[in-house]
Amino acid sequence: MNPLEIAVLKDDILRYLLKNRIAINVDAIKKDLNLYEIPPAILNTMVLEMDKDDTIIASLVDGYNHILKLGDKAEKLLSEGGYTKIALDKLNDLKRMEENDQKFREKTELEIENLRASIANFANTPKRANWALFISIVAIIVTILLKIIFK
Repeated sequence: MNPLEIAVLKDDILRYLLKNRIAINVDAIKKDLNLYEIPPAILNTMVLEMDKDDTIIASLVDGYNHILKLGDKAEKLLSEGGYTKIALDKLNDLKRMEENDQKFREKTELEIENLRASIANFANTPKRANWALFISIVAIIVTILLKIIFK
């Protein structure tokens, strides 16, 4: 299950508890919400996470089965969009970070291409410099010869 699916399931459990307003056995919730396809370990982990968040109060019965009732923060969390909104915000943040990383990679690739082009131009520059040096030397020789000849 992905984080968004888990968040939706947590919200479904909170809405179920909010609707019934009584302490309910996890097996009854599984039956009413048709959660038999959810592995017990995942469901148990979700219950423990929600208990830790104070959205539900989970009491362990018979060593494996929880009795759930609505916690103090459940109604407020649901009114603000629930676990689903939190998961969507995290996904959007992750997407934004990936987009920024992609832009950074593209910018870096362009900078590398520009650097390569600069290096290629620099490689051509010594030829031009050699020609300029050759012309300067010839000009100096001609100047010296002219001074010698017209003294």
